[in-house]
Amino acid sequence: MNVTRRLMLCVCCFIAVNVFGVEEIATVPRQLKIFFTVSGDVTEDEKNIFLQTLLIKLSEDSDINLIEPVVERSLSPSEKTDRSRESGADCWLSADINASGEKVAVTYSSYDIRNGTFVFEDKKYEKIRTIPNLSRILWRNVLVDVAEQYSAITQPVEVKEIVKYNPGIKEVVEEQGVKVVFEAKPGTVIYGNGIEKVTVDETGLAKVECSQMETYKIRAEHSGYYPLEKNFYVETQPVKVVLDQKKASQFAFDLYFEQFDYFGGGFLYYIIPNYLYTELETTLFFKKIFWPVEKDGVNWEAPLMHVFLSLGYYLNKEDSLFRLAVETGVFFRLFFHEDLFISLDGLSGMGLKLCGVHLEVSSFPKLRFFYDHNIMLFFTDYPDLMRTAIVGSSNDDGMLFGYLFAEKFVMDFLNFRIGVRFIL
Repeated sequence: MNVTRRLMLCVCCFIAVNVFGVEEIATVPRQLKIFFTVSGDVTEDEKNIFLQTLLIKLSEDSDINLIEPVVERSLSPSEKTDRSRESGADCWLSADINASGEKVAVTYSSYDIRNGTFVFEDKKYEKIRTIPNLSRILWRNVLVDVAEQYSAITQPVEVKEIVKYNPGIKEVVEEQGVKVVFEAKPGTVIYGNGIEKVTVDETGLAKVECSQMETYKIRAEHSGYYPLEKNFYVETQPVKVVLDQKKASQFAFDLYFEQFDYFGGGFLYYIIPNYLYTELETTLFFKKIFWPVEKDGVNWEAPLMHVFLSLGYYLNKEDSLFRLAVETGVFFRLFFHEDLFISLDGLSGMGLKLCGVHLEVSSFPKLRFFYDHNIMLFFTDYPDLMRTAIVGSSNDDGMLFGYLFAEKFVMDFLNFRIGVRFIL
């Protein structure tokens, strides 16, 4: 805009105010230069969204002219001022974006060349990295500050934390938080990005206030129920979010192979659903399934059955991909005689599962593959005969890897299982 046009505009403003009583004073648009940088794990599409939405929103303000082209590299404040003057701009705005994981961080500054001062400098905020946020509200804070400094505002404005710039009427207005009501089981704890942790009261409701035009992801946890994750979008009207919580399992059963060869199974009861459990399990040693072995004429198969009573506790959440539990317990060794009589085994009638580690993996909450590793202690008065039963020969008097033979007990450090847990 040349000098003559500016003088004419000023004369028109004077006539409008003094002759026609127009209250709003027209102003010459500010000439704004944009400096823009992006860092972090940003795709080219996201970068285009960042820049284009900023330019579109700023161009809606008739009190601002954007000076092109946009400079997309880091410069010092003095260099930005020099480049802006060369382009005919009288102010500049720098916006630096860093995207990492689920967050987008914005740092922005603006310098008024006319007055020789920063109108705001190195201001920062973050937004959740979702498409609605990137396209609708990413630049809200920047637009508010630009509007406050460079637009024709005719009355004082109180700028609050949650604000909305309406370029059609050139004013900053307060945007009230939107009420969100969660309906869930009493005692449920709900938390998520941008939402303060709340507990559902005895009426089954919990209330929070959220910003408009944002997507939220929450997690709901309640003892005795499976955790629940849910996304919801907040516009301008109150939102009710109903959480369909599934009751946690009380029972489960296992099918497994011990030492890759002997078949077994177990039945679990959850004392604390999905966490603390007790299990009654049994392993049959009647027949080796995959690798029959005979040494010195002695078959390693025997009419034996181990019956375990175990106590276990999971150390992490039930919807984890990998889940770890620790176990301990007692077991009995039952011997089946030819006349179908059952008794405790004469070599070792009972023992302890001193320590067991149970590792599950699955993306399905009710079907989980597992590996168990146990340290077993057999009480016995006949450690030499136990060695014979284990290695198939009484002549092997050397150290046996994975076992410890003492006068009254034998320890097995290599007992393991692989199997499947079906959660009912």
